[in-house]
Amino acid sequence: MRWLKVTASLLMLMLMSFLTTISPLLSQSSLSHNLSRETAEEIHNQATQTPPIQLAQNSGGGRIRVVYHEGTDERSRRLVNGFRENGAFDKFAESISNTFNLPTDKNLTITFQNCGQANAFYNPTSREIVMCSELWWDSDYLFRAYNFAAELPQELAIITEPNTGYVFLFVLLHEFGHALIDILDIPVVGREEDAVDQFSTMFLLVGNSSSEARKKIILSTITWFVLSAKRKEDEGRQPAYWGQHPLEQQRMYNIACLWYGNNPEELEYTGVTNLLRGQAPQCPQRYQRLVADWNQLLKSHLRNRNSSNNSSPNSNSGQNTNPSEPNRIW
Repeated sequence: MRWLKVTASLLMLMLMSFLTTISPLLSQSSLSHNLSRETAEEIHNQATQTPPIQLAQNSGGGRIRVVYHEGTDERSRRLVNGFRENGAFDKFAESISNTFNLPTDKNLTITFQNCGQANAFYNPTSREIVMCSELWWDSDYLFRAYNFAAELPQELAIITEPNTGYVFLFVLLHEFGHALIDILDIPVVGREEDAVDQFSTMFLLVGNSSSEARKKIILSTITWFVLSAKRKEDEGRQPAYWGQHPLEQQRMYNIACLWYGNNPEELEYTGVTNLLRGQAPQCPQRYQRLVADWNQLLKSHLRNRNSSNNSSPNSNSGQNTNPSEPNRIW
């Protein structure tokens, strides 16, 4: 279990540092003005073809690299350049590469690019996680357009300040969970979407990072699900009971349950119990079982710490605009 706590703690420090650095870039007046006016529908019509501006992490056998594609509009160029210049995602890839013993013929690529829709996905054919700039902007729009305080229990609304960057980090961990299941051939009993939501939540909770950092990421993600469900309701869209993903309300509940299960004493009077509707007493046991299960599944895939970390050059790849499931919303 110690390896999981150490890795999760290091990654949290890197990613929280990233958010601190990227925030000033996104607060510049011209960009802020565009953010307040543009919506996901306007983004959908923008072009998506553009070459990568830098290969950030070369990969040898069984390694992870990060590719940054220059955005097709000014705000996306600034966003992706901020990702590249900060280097947190490169450190994320390096740390993960040095932790998991990926098969030598199964490298993983993490790509940041415009996609033409607000989305993120893992493509098992190319073994690539694609993080779409549009997801960032759509999440930002959602937090601006809706009164989150009216949709959450009062105790949570008081302490919540939803942040697009925190949601983006959660989604990256979610997609990384898909990648691990595919590349390491990890067995999943039940729906994989549930499993990777559990993985990303667990990864945030098992580390030694501050409870404040965990709270910010998890609360932002919970709020995103609540507001996404509210938007669909306002637009008259029917719940996709047949979809591969659980409903937003179900995903919010499952994440909140694991969060509470990790530290029920701390969260007893924060409003989380109101979200759980009487199921809170079951959550600590669910959380402990989940951590034990994932630890058992992953411990045999740890990389030998004494193995060589040398990597070989790899050429830039083109943009992936053809996910295996085009309508999937992470």
